[in-house]
Amino acid sequence: MKFDIKLEEAKKAIAIPNFKHDDLLTIALTDPSDLNHPEISKTERKHLESVYRRLAFLGDALFDSVLADYLLSINQDLTKELANK
Repeated sequence: MKFDIKLEEAKKAIAIPNFKHDDLLTIALTDPSDLNHPEISKTERKHLESVYRRLAFLGDALFDSVLADYLLSINQDLTKELANK
């Protein structure tokens, strides 16, 4: 099954036009509910779900890092102690 994702547009949107792993980008941009499509075998679904979970975990970590950098850039006084209050 081929997911209906416009990879070239996605690469431009994330500012990485020469991203080389289209298979990983496709999985990262696929809604998890799409993995239940009847054309996907149980074995392939299990593999895709595993890869999707790892990419989701990585994406969450990257998002947290970008958000922390942004918050520190707009508020130089922000510290770990202040954030825990």
